[in-house]
Amino acid sequence: MPQFQSTPVERDNLLLRIRAEDLLANLTRTSERLAKLPNLHDDLETLSGYLVELREKFFDIRRNVIEKWITDSLEEGIDPTDDAINEARNKMTDLLTKIRAALKEVDKIKQLSYLVQDKAIAAEISNEFKALIFKPRKDLEIIKDAIVQADMPPDLWTNFTENALQPSCAIFSECVEVLGGIALRDSRVDQDICAMAEELISAYPAGTTRTRAMPAVSAAVEITLARIVRLIYPQWTVWSLPLVAHEFWHAAACKDFDMYFRDVRGAMDARFEDCLADSFATFTLGPAFAYAGIVLLLDPNRPYEDKGGMVCDEIRAEAMLGMLRMMDTTIGLDPFTTIAEYLQGAWNAAKAQTGAQPTDDQRKKLDKELPLARKLVSGAWQALSETHCVSLAPEIWKDIEEWRDCLLDGRKIELKADASLSQAINAAWAARVAPRRDPDIDLSVRVQTLVDEILGGLRKSREQPTQRGGRH
Repeated sequence: MPQFQSTPVERDNLLLRIRAEDLLANLTRTSERLAKLPNLHDDLETLSGYLVELREKFFDIRRNVIEKWITDSLEEGIDPTDDAINEARNKMTDLLTKIRAALKEVDKIKQLSYLVQDKAIAAEISNEFKALIFKPRKDLEIIKDAIVQADMPPDLWTNFTENALQPSCAIFSECVEVLGGIALRDSRVDQDICAMAEELISAYPAGTTRTRAMPAVSAAVEITLARIVRLIYPQWTVWSLPLVAHEFWHAAACKDFDMYFRDVRGAMDARFEDCLADSFATFTLGPAFAYAGIVLLLDPNRPYEDKGGMVCDEIRAEAMLGMLRMMDTTIGLDPFTTIAEYLQGAWNAAKAQTGAQPTDDQRKKLDKELPLARKLVSGAWQALSETHCVSLAPEIWKDIEEWRDCLLDGRKIELKADASLSQAINAAWAARVAPRRDPDIDLSVRVQTLVDEILGGLRKSREQPTQRGGRH
């Protein structure tokens, strides 16, 4: 445990000394805990190896003992169907059945356990926390030196609180959030929504490092871990899946595409970052994100209030719907524009129902910021086009409408080889808002079946054929 050099503990610096000691020790333990996540992959490989070895020994026993027993019995004139021999055969067969069942269970755990599938997560996240811990640890060392040398400047308590304690508390909260997310995901209580999210964002050509999705119970964390996308409870459903594209922008894409967005960012302040994320998400997922964003995310009760240092929801709606319209302009088709107009009407109606009206100051700010948002969308569209980022093309909307009708009617969708999760989510939302949808039918089940089929095909296409050694 890290601790200060042994010096007499004087009354005047006792509180600060002990608190700094504990804080330094806790920071060190935080990194160590993350590095020591259960290594289920290696544990299961060991168990599987034992079972395979047991199976092979079984075959040896059956060949060298049971078969020899039968041969010897025949030579001695004993009927090989003797009850004792049959009982031995049955026991051996039962043993083999149990070994095979145990191997299947191990394989099942390997396929379902997140800690097995993502065996690198402990080392990668531990390394990131080490980087986060570096600064407060350094500040604590400075405080340590001041205490040891009995040099107590009047602002030492302030330095301890602001530079060490507060950042450390944020790190501890983030650690608990990450550990909780890993545990929730490993238990599959999120119904594999995180795995779907990762499959969705894997299509984006952003960087070379894997981006992970984690279930979370709260958005109130002060630290954003690189390449960790949070799915906030209770939005662990296929309907909120498009929102992951917005979080992906903040977690990874904003850095990966930085060189393309320097001119765009130069013309805006940081308050518009959510608008950039919304523009990116709409560009990549098309109407699905606009549907989810307008219907599930934005607040018609307070559409004109800035939130968390970001622009108000009215400006964000402009970014989402503006990007949809922009995506139609290049080919002369208008399916996305039609959807944008529909969602604009739905958003306006919800605001009218809540009675929300901008104050005079809010109106002045809107008059200033709406043109900036439109300029931002235009710049974002140009920048994203230059990155060759994956985008949902309006040309395929007719296919998506066919999927929509199949979902509404309960008919099987004939999937092509290039069927994507993005298409499925767009078809799902198109079905959910369709006027002819039967409200008594839960579309979630049909959508989940479609998503599972697409994911199964994608995973199968990536898997290399493997053969287990030995006999079964």
